Amino acid sequence: WAVKGQDVLYGYPKDIHRSFGFPSTVKNIDAAVSEEDTGKT
Repeated sequence: WAVKGQDVLYGYPKDIHRSFGFPSTVKNIDAAVSEEDTGKT
């Protein structure tokens, strides 16, 4: 998901298998954070 305020941005949520390369055995991700200042996820 990507949100701005309370709005979900266009194109989200993304498929975790096609977009991020997770194997099909991964069914969900509990949480992820992207830190804009450091560029780290």
